[in-house]
Amino acid sequence: MFDWMQLARICIYLSIVWVVFTEVRCVKGKAADYNPWSISLRWIPAYQDESWDNVRTGLLWSFSFLGATLPAGSFDASVTWKNDRLFTCDFSKLGFKKEALLSLQVIFDRLKASEEYSAKGGIDLGRLLMLTIYSSNHYYRITGMHASYNTLNELHLSDSILQLALTHSAVASENRLINMPAATNSASLAFYSASEGTGSIADSSFATQIHETMELMPNGQLRFAIYDLQGILMPSANAVISAAGKPGKCMWCHESKALTLFQEQDDVPGYLTAQEFVERVALTNEELTEIRNALSTDLVFANQSDHTQSELLYISFMEPSAYRIANEWGRTIDEATIVLADLPTHEYPEFPFLGLLYQRETVDLLAPYKTERVPESVREYSFYEPDFF
Repeated sequence: MFDWMQLARICIYLSIVWVVFTEVRCVKGKAADYNPWSISLRWIPAYQDESWDNVRTGLLWSFSFLGATLPAGSFDASVTWKNDRLFTCDFSKLGFKKEALLSLQVIFDRLKASEEYSAKGGIDLGRLLMLTIYSSNHYYRITGMHASYNTLNELHLSDSILQLALTHSAVASENRLINMPAATNSASLAFYSASEGTGSIADSSFATQIHETMELMPNGQLRFAIYDLQGILMPSANAVISAAGKPGKCMWCHESKALTLFQEQDDVPGYLTAQEFVERVALTNEELTEIRNALSTDLVFANQSDHTQSELLYISFMEPSAYRIANEWGRTIDEATIVLADLPTHEYPEFPFLGLLYQRETVDLLAPYKTERVPESVREYSFYEPDFF
């Protein structure tokens, strides 16, 4: 006699096995598809004539500031479009070191958990830049900045050094002491350290309070840092002592090169003369040009004005127009303007075409979704300076 009960038990067993197999296969498929270094980004036009070519150029400069080597063809290979305003970017294809990718992963995971990411399918690329390059703590992590000034000092200034006594500085409130290795190899030429404080170098009453450094990265870009008197990294310089601000201000001011003198100096005996320093800076910039010309990269260093596209990305995010805000929120300009009616507006003198602008800090409070807070400023001290680590 046929055992129908046994057949039923076999069928149930096979059904359970199939369900488990299917779920395991699904989980494995999702695990295989998961890329911790890929993130969906929202391109939100800030003005009528903003093109993808402009944004692409701005992103190349931005990722270069973070240390990406950007091998030729890597950027376009890293981008996958979901629609005309939303794309994924795989940072593992951009030439970042593994340590940098691990740091980026921490930031990406935080952004992917935000309400903006789930509601809009991605994060505003301006917000990503603010939480990587222009958040000092994150910038230091991603670029692998030395945690101690003493370590950096031993690396570059352990042997013979040259010094310039700046008696008239556009940055320091009083004197500024510029230190550099006497050696003239590539790495040495591109390292400068500035000590700022109180008192006079000429009469030996100068007392250092902070250090600011500029150093060449393997990708041909410059890396900046600010350290306190104990040699510990600082998010920004003490405004009483220095106008240097944050590393983001250093990038904006230096424009990827060593800077010459802007004011006449009183040469101090025992230190470099102003003319000798100017010649050293010229040599540094010549060496930087040679190094960069030898690189095979998506970034065209020779087009120095292109860095403006990077600045436009963060300026238009931090000081958005109603046009940009409407695009962010998925509203019409009239609808956005009504919501923004009580907020003050201003113009950006360097880029008047951006129109009447608002402040990011207040705009985010009115957004129809919650998202990760960004620093109040790219270049100056911010009361809120994120640290996801």
